[in-house]
Amino acid sequence: MKPELEKTLAVLKMLCQKLDSDKIPWILTGSTSLILQGVDVPLKDIDILVSSDDCRKISVLLADYIVEAPNDVSETDKYRSNYDKYNIDGIEVDILGNFQYKLPDGSWSKIKDMNDCKTLEYAGIKWRVLPLEEELKEYRAVGRNDKVEAILRKLND
Repeated sequence: MKPELEKTLAVLKMLCQKLDSDKIPWILTGSTSLILQGVDVPLKDIDILVSSDDCRKISVLLADYIVEAPNDVSETDKYRSNYDKYNIDGIEVDILGNFQYKLPDGSWSKIKDMNDCKTLEYAGIKWRVLPLEEELKEYRAVGRNDKVEAILRKLND
């Protein structure tokens, strides 16, 4: 296992302890989720999907690690969510409340149902992750061809 993945997993394990998924449902997404599902992409950060209400709860639980936690809706030309950023042991953690991405027709995607995930066991822990097919759909919609190609390679293995 690569050292940066080991460090990221240590932070994820700490997050599992602090963010009891029975009380605060959360889904791992982005590069960390892709790597845990066997997709060959660079490890960037930890991205976690939650509801907006839970985003606020997390900002209290992770107060010691806050870099940016405005609890407001942040919007770019591709994404919209409550966006809070943390730094835990040098690992960037992005908490995305009511995350949406822009669809090709210009409308916004539906907000994720926190039950719309799959469970994956990795390093002895069960993680809630977005299925690769869902990640593929999202990366296609926002034009992230690097991730699309990597996911397709994995799905076609």
